[in-house]
Amino acid sequence: MSQHSEGEAEQSQPLIKPGPTQGSVGSAGCCWVALTGISVLVLVLIAAVVVLNYTGHTDWVDLGLADAGVGVEKAREGAATVGSYVASRSSEFLKPQQKPSLFCWSLIQAGSGEEDLIRQHRERNTGIFRCDDWLLLSDHPVSFQDVKSMSIGAFNSKRAPWNSWYNVPVFLRAWKQVVDEDQRFQQYDWTVKVDADTFFCHDRLRQRLVNTNSSEAYIWLNYDAAANPGPLDFLGPIEIFSKKAVQLYQQKHWQVCPRPHPQTQGEDAFMKDCFLNLGANTKTDYSILENACDWCKPLSPEQCADSQHVAFHPFKDVKIYAECLEHAANAASC
Repeated sequence: MSQHSEGEAEQSQPLIKPGPTQGSVGSAGCCWVALTGISVLVLVLIAAVVVLNYTGHTDWVDLGLADAGVGVEKAREGAATVGSYVASRSSEFLKPQQKPSLFCWSLIQAGSGEEDLIRQHRERNTGIFRCDDWLLLSDHPVSFQDVKSMSIGAFNSKRAPWNSWYNVPVFLRAWKQVVDEDQRFQQYDWTVKVDADTFFCHDRLRQRLVNTNSSEAYIWLNYDAAANPGPLDFLGPIEIFSKKAVQLYQQKHWQVCPRPHPQTQGEDAFMKDCFLNLGANTKTDYSILENACDWCKPLSPEQCADSQHVAFHPFKDVKIYAECLEHAANAASC
């Protein structure tokens, strides 16, 4: 339809509006004022509900952040811009979902190698950007192409003995953004948290999830710690949760999960315990993640062609990541 086509059929018979009769302005004006008043009242009530929902309690997440030296108000930084962010992503809701549908998110540090990797992911349409919808979180705002991150404030994590981070408080803030502010996870079957230096094949992941009911609470154990270096069978490079499991977290994590001890464990160990305490069940697929520990032989980009694995970690260099992507592109189901 051309931009001039609308209304052309009516031009031969122009509409003539009758002028107002005596008293008509009062009746129409009365109706208009009433409708306007109702609309304003509805908006005020919605705003009140949102504020009460957001500020109704100081939970253990806030207390844990305070223990870590991060102010509660600082931890909530970025919430005021959520509306504009969701509006900027509204076109994403129009594209058809694949089944099972995936909502994916990543947390990065602005100005670091993680930002370089995420930029590359967007340029090549890989990583979280191959999911049905996505959310990028960061310490400070990051913006490029059509990507606009949500800021959750400074990280302030300390280095752990295993050469990772005591990052529980940081990821609790990230999860707060995912479940309380953004809430798009409600529209998708599975929520997938992916580290920026993790390469994963979304088609391979969908194949693993297709026969599991996302309306039941599940988390996926993804790493064979008994046969490989590492203490945990639920590792953070890729974490997979059913919609029901995340709904349980949203509803009662501050009541059920143990209060975090920020400088004693990583987020993956904490989140596993938290979801199990919430009543989530586990599914096990140790071939989901091919992980190289700090003292292991580094992964080779050629390994990304291995369709037996969904995700590969870590690839921290954009050049090596690009080689991984090239090998995966030549393989089936990625």
